[in-house]
Amino acid sequence: MQADLPNHASKLPNMLILGAAKSGTSSLYRYLAQHPDVFMPRFKEPHFFVWEGREYDIEGPGVERVGKEMIKDLDSYQKLFAQATHERIRGEASTGYLHTPGVAERIHRHIPRASLIAILRNPIDRAYSAFLHAQRGGLEPIADFEQALRAEPSRVTNRWIGLTLYTTVGMYAAQLRRYLAVFPSEQIRVYLFDDFTREPVRLAQDAFHYLGVNDTFEPDVSTRANRGSAVRSVRLRSFARAVRGSSIGRRLPSGPARTVLRTINERSVRPLSPMLRRDLVSVFENDVADLSRLIDRDVTPWLESGVIPPVPPGTTLGSHPCD
Repeated sequence: MQADLPNHASKLPNMLILGAAKSGTSSLYRYLAQHPDVFMPRFKEPHFFVWEGREYDIEGPGVERVGKEMIKDLDSYQKLFAQATHERIRGEASTGYLHTPGVAERIHRHIPRASLIAILRNPIDRAYSAFLHAQRGGLEPIADFEQALRAEPSRVTNRWIGLTLYTTVGMYAAQLRRYLAVFPSEQIRVYLFDDFTREPVRLAQDAFHYLGVNDTFEPDVSTRANRGSAVRSVRLRSFARAVRGSSIGRRLPSGPARTVLRTINERSVRPLSPMLRRDLVSVFENDVADLSRLIDRDVTPWLESGVIPPVPPGTTLGSHPCD
């Protein structure tokens, strides 16, 4: 009942996109935000439920820049939604929510009736995409993906940023079970990146239906956020960041400067070697099998062909995880 909710719940979101990172969350956030009954703040990833009342203690290159963006106090978090007026749904999308232990409990304490959305991608492809993204963002100092994977155990111990924990973040079944321990299944909606790339409007409308708003609304899906690319040189990327942060760089127009850097330093993505892909199959196979049972959909093709077959017309694209 409403009386059981915290007295600040009306100022907080009632919907969260939990992740996973590099699985289409930015695009889904933009498509949902277009709906007239959905309010999404401009700040996509406040990560409040990761850092509530805590010091930002993440290690690794570039993390101090990321840490400045995190919201740690309730008042600041509530202000993100101050401009919401008539919208029935208020939401945000912080990709650290799905994989970070303790977040489900903190969300439940503040907004126990929240509608939760997870969008999941082939964990092997997601890991490689995260590696490339971390390189572009100056968070990954190792140029070779296989070597970065070998460094992951020490990164977990030393509390590196989640984006650089390439296999840890891809253990979806274990992460969803943490939410099922505190939320009823009907409050958690799971989508697959495969469906999203094939039928973004259909998936967005499925999400609208789940959220209880007009599901005939068609968002503009002509642009996709955060398309992947690779950098030619990590050192050149770091140098460019240093220049942009200098007194000279601050005088340069940021848009043209980024365009020049992309032209010089970005290249097309090289595919994973078959041997490394096989190694990653062995890492993820148990969790993928568990996920198939949990969401009642066979996702083991991720480990074989790499792509999940489409669902038939008239079938819902999302599912509620259930043991």
